[in-house]
Amino acid sequence: MRSLLAAVVVCLALAMPASAQDATSAVTNAATDKATEIEHYRLNNGLEVVLAPDRRVPKVVLDIAYRVGSLNEPPGRSGFAHLFEHLMFAGTPDYPNIDEAYGAIGVGINAWTFQDRTLYYAEGLSSAMPAMLALEADRMANQGLAIEQSDLDIQRDVVLNEMRQNVLDTPAAAGWEAMRSALYPAGHPYHRQVIGSMADLEAATLADVQGFFATYYVPNNAILTLVGDFDVADARALLEATFALVPR
Repeated sequence: MRSLLAAVVVCLALAMPASAQDATSAVTNAATDKATEIEHYRLNNGLEVVLAPDRRVPKVVLDIAYRVGSLNEPPGRSGFAHLFEHLMFAGTPDYPNIDEAYGAIGVGINAWTFQDRTLYYAEGLSSAMPAMLALEADRMANQGLAIEQSDLDIQRDVVLNEMRQNVLDTPAAAGWEAMRSALYPAGHPYHRQVIGSMADLEAATLADVQGFFATYYVPNNAILTLVGDFDVADARALLEATFALVPR
């Protein structure tokens, strides 16, 4: 169910025209035949926002999609987008342990890396929404600056083990990679594996990580989608008090 909800959230975010500045539209909920007002606008720092209130269940889903994936990686740095996905959970001065911070408010989290985007997902009770927004705004503003060499070493080992277990030693994954490589010839951005190569990952430096964050993990390169039990005016006010303060 969580995966399905995440897919719906992502589709809502990506279906919106990138040029829209402030728009409201209505979609019909098949289960209730009631129209849900969707607001789509940008904060002053360029962050694209999609708000889709649904008051039937006291839960909210927060999705942040950064427009960066494996196709943005420079030569010799394959797997970097996925590595940085892991590093986004390393913690900041205000939130030293991201998993514990979310666990304390009963919120489930996950993340995925694709060829052209990286997604961060959180789902919890609507009462946790202010804390969720504050935490994610802090990560957007501070995570890249807070990463240390020890964080890079730990998460690089995690990704390398993930590669061994889920790609190199898995026949199904090997078959998928062979099919993908055949569909997208050498030189195509989708030809390379999202998880990258061991040699490139081992060569990544702390300066690489900090540069990646400064380039791609900025508000004007992201879409924030909020779906669930909330008042639109309250959500807008919370976004102004959190994400709107993150510099470009």
